[in-house]
This record gives sequence, structure tokens and C-alpha cells, in this order.
Amino acid sequence: MKLSVNDTVRQNDTTAKMIWPAIDALVHLSTLIELKAGDLLYTGTPEGVGAVVRGDRMDVVIENVGSLSVTLK
Repeated sequence: MKLSVNDTVRQNDTTAKMIWPAIDALVHLSTLIELKAGDLLYTGTPEGVGAVVRGDRMDVVIENVGSLSVTLK
């Protein structure tokens, strides 16, 4: 995942640094609740997290998945 705010890269890392692989987290969570298509699993954030303010544009790219651009209003 690569996240830029106003064309400045804030986060650029992979899931390889996660304590537990994403599949393990999903398997465990699915024993507690029913997961459905479109559900999201938030696992935390890599270094570089910071505040954004009105007018900031955030661009995220996830390799082999897609990209998204959002401007905070």
C-alpha cells in the first residue's frame, strides 16, 4: 500500500510486516462473527500516520488491487 497526501508519500509498505498474516486474522474473526462479501478488516496502520485537514488530497494505491483518490472537504 502506498498512501500520499498532497503528493507527499506518507506510507509505503507491505503486509509482510504484520504480526499475523491477513488470512489468519480473517479465519479467527470468522469464528466470532459472520463475514460477508464487502466486509473490511481493519488491522492497524503502518508508520507514517498523521493528521489531514480540509482540502487535503489523499491518494492510495494497492498493487494488483487498484487506486483511490479522495479530497477531504
